[in-house]
Amino acid sequence: MYEGAERRKYKRITRPFVARFRILTEDGDGGLFPGWDIVNVQDLSAGGILFNYDDRIAEDSKLEFKLNIPTIDKPVGCVGKVVCAIKEPNSSRVRIASVFTEIDFVTKDEINRFAETT
Repeated sequence: MYEGAERRKYKRITRPFVARFRILTEDGDGGLFPGWDIVNVQDLSAGGILFNYDDRIAEDSKLEFKLNIPTIDKPVGCVGKVVCAIKEPNSSRVRIASVFTEIDFVTKDEINRFAETT
């Protein structure tokens, strides 16, 4: 276990969480797979998201997310960029890490506030 100083900018939500996402193309239209996938989130903060997926997603791919934050009445949207995709050992699953690149201040604040209470 890492015991050094915490360098993350935002507090993380590490309890089970569900999110929807889709892969965007350069036109932002969802490309070949325009439907939304539902994934189990392993880690969420105002800065990004980590989730398990069935397939590898190329680094730098643009993803659109819909997040259900309990403190907000309706799902919130944001866009992220894949920074890492690592296949899980002894599994067909891939861990996908994405940093949020387009997220409004209110959504970021709500995620951060929710993280502080969990």
